[in-house]
Amino acid sequence: MTHIDVPQNITHWPLFHNGVAASLAINRHACDMGDNWIRSQILKNNDITNEQAGFLYGLGLIGHFKNLPKSLIYSLLQKANELTMMASLLGICVSK
Repeated sequence: MTHIDVPQNITHWPLFHNGVAASLAINRHACDMGDNWIRSQILKNNDITNEQAGFLYGLGLIGHFKNLPKSLIYSLLQKANELTMMASLLGICVSK
């Protein structure tokens, strides 16, 4: 068998979509998913993974980003790589 070189970023999108799928499994009407829960779950690491970025986007898709405080949005964008910024901004736009 020949060796196949695989790019380093081959898992970026599958992990992102796994995060989206995980957040879409959450009940749309869950009332205990406020900004404190999002802050404690997502921002506990220094860098946000691609799976967490997908999770953020999925939370926006089910409407949990309607009333995010600006301080949390700033924290998300401050720590963000390109994928996380895109996921956060699109999630906020979709939920509004």
